[in-house]
Amino acid sequence: MRIPPARIYFSDEDRAEILKGIDEALRSGQLTLGKWGKTFEEEIARFIGTKHAIVVNSGTSSIQIPMHIYNVKGKEVIVPTNTFFATALGVMHAGGIVRFVDCDPETFSVDMESLRGAINERTAGVVVVHIGGIVTPHMQEIAVLCREPCALYWVVITNSSCPCPNSVSRSPTVLTISSGASLVST
Repeated sequence: MRIPPARIYFSDEDRAEILKGIDEALRSGQLTLGKWGKTFEEEIARFIGTKHAIVVNSGTSSIQIPMHIYNVKGKEVIVPTNTFFATALGVMHAGGIVRFVDCDPETFSVDMESLRGAINERTAGVVVVHIGGIVTPHMQEIAVLCREPCALYWVVITNSSCPCPNSVSRSPTVLTISSGASLVST
């Protein structure tokens, strides 16, 4: 028996609605930003329960932009080893110095002992990455640890199967105790 790895079904009604949206975007010339970008920003902000959401072109940009805003140039930003290389690239493109920390094998996020040992007077920020919909139970502790020396405490929530916003809705403090967050679906 052959079982296809994925067979996605779209009803005729769904296909008509999708094609209508694509046609509208192509006719308007607004392949980015415009009506659909604004609508998505409003809906994701409402879903998460935050005032603002900004759509960008990539996960790298979603990390790089706040790094520029917080002026990490020439300063260290702590990044977990268990992440996609774009996390470090976002820091590097903003002129920051990446400092890697070990990961906790149970949460796949930053290891608290490694994080404590890495924070120093050159630390400008910490990027915490949540993978696979698992939000580390150490968020409050990380926030307290980062509050003093770090101007930036950025959270990246990523998941290869795209349910990352659901991780946030189950654990809303992920956003409320940090400087901000990037939701990256790949």
